[in-house]
Amino acid sequence: VTYHDTPVHSTNLFGELVQLWALRSPAACGLINKDGIQQFKCWGSNINRALGTMNQQTMINQGQAYRTTPVTPGGDNFFQPGDLIDLIGGYGFACVIVRTTGGGVMCWGRNDYGQCGQGFVTPIVPGYDGLNSGLSEPAFIAYNGVGTITNRIPSAMDCGIDHCCAVFDTQLYCWGRNHKGQLGLGDQV
Repeated sequence: VTYHDTPVHSTNLFGELVQLWALRSPAACGLINKDGIQQFKCWGSNINRALGTMNQQTMINQGQAYRTTPVTPGGDNFFQPGDLIDLIGGYGFACVIVRTTGGGVMCWGRNDYGQCGQGFVTPIVPGYDGLNSGLSEPAFIAYNGVGTITNRIPSAMDCGIDHCCAVFDTQLYCWGRNHKGQLGLGDQV
């Protein structure tokens, strides 16, 4: 059975769940308290590298990539305890607001419309339902295609299916798909 129609106890977290985020794809992330240390972990579908990892433990089942046990995006030592402020999920991608290196926004996963804010797109590659597509580890968002936005923590941020918007110093910045004018530019380009 690949579903449960009533709540079940998740026992694979290896610690006490402190905070939970659901992504807009079949994946979830959370802060897990293990032996007094908070760890950031994700589990579920790794389509388009939505879990922020592409290690050998990713399982492939009927063309789908998934993790049944939690994994840390970027690897076990990528995020330090207390780094994570918030997580915002889109469809097949995620962004986190972090204190690391002075703070900023880091994104990973599906990037076919630039939704990871890197100044480039990553086309979806056929095969294994996007297993070979997307950004495989968190990276700071770019600033107008030159450098990255670091040392700036947004006061608000949210992501839609294929785009994100964040407020830095009372200024709105948006990136990703704009086919319905969702970036607020007055056009659909």
